[in-house]
Amino acid sequence: MSATAGKLTVNGVEDLQMHLTVNPRVVVVEMTINGTATQTGRPYNQRYVVVAEAKDGKLAHYREYWNPLISAEAFA
Repeated sequence: MSATAGKLTVNGVEDLQMHLTVNPRVVVVEMTINGTATQTGRPYNQRYVVVAEAKDGKLAHYREYWNPLISAEAFA
């Protein structure tokens, strides 16, 4: 993630939805990140789906899904 530092200005998070699963350690989160690509000035409005698992009070697993076309348009 250090390669992306400074390349994106985040203006906000919207449409945050959390979905509990049958496993109490796992949650699915949907959200939209609204921002701007700093090098191009183009909007970055990306929808994410995150699957996260906690173990012993810490983040044990993390997966995120997003549309690479939105990133290509913002950063190209």
